Amino acid sequence: MDNSKAINGKLAENIIENAEGKESKKAGGVNKKTVFIAIGIVAIALIVIAILVEALKKNAYSIVNNTSEEIEYIKVYFEDVNNGNSYCSDYFIDTKVGAKAKTSGSYVTPAGQGSYATSLMFIVKFAGREETVNYSGYFTSEYSGKITIKFIADSEDSNNILMKVKAGEGITNSASNTYCDETISLYVDKLVSEK
Repeated sequence: MDNSKAINGKLAENIIENAEGKESKKAGGVNKKTVFIAIGIVAIALIVIAILVEALKKNAYSIVNNTSEEIEYIKVYFEDVNNGNSYCSDYFIDTKVGAKAKTSGSYVTPAGQGSYATSLMFIVKFAGREETVNYSGYFTSEYSGKITIKFIADSEDSNNILMKVKAGEGITNSASNTYCDETISLYVDKLVSEK
C-alpha cells in the first residue's frame, strides 16, 4: 500500500509541475511559434507595401544597360504621323547610361501627348556608332505610368543588342492600354562607327 501512495504522490507532483509550467508559458513566457508567426506576418506586410509603392509610381522611368557598350544618349519622346495628324513631343527622357550601369528618375508627360494616337519613340546612340531610331506602343490617352528599358546582349548573335521596352500602368504595371511591351533588336554591327 505504501508503494501505491508513493506512486500516486509522484504522479500528483508531476501533474502539478506540468500544470505550473503551462501556466507560466501562458502568463509570462513567450511561445516561440507565436513569435515566428508574428515576424512572418510583419515581413509579408512590408514586402506588400514595398511592391505597392513601386508599382504605383507615376511618371517614372528605369533604364538598365547590361551590355559592355556605353550609351552616349537615349532620348525618348512621343510621335504620331498617322491619319494626317502630325505630333511630336519634346524629349522627356534624355540621359546617358554607362556600360553595365543603370539610371532611373521621373519625367513630365509632354504637353499635348494623348491628343492623337501616338507611339513611344527612342533615339539610342552607342559610343562610336550612329544613332538608331525605334518606336513601340500605341498610346491614345495621356500617359503617366512607368517606363522600363533594358539593354541586353543577344546570346545568339554577338552583333545584336536587345532593347526590352515596357510602358506599364497601375499596380500590376500592365501594358494593356499602351501596347508597349516588346523586345526590339538593335543590330550594332549595322550602325557604322563614326570616324
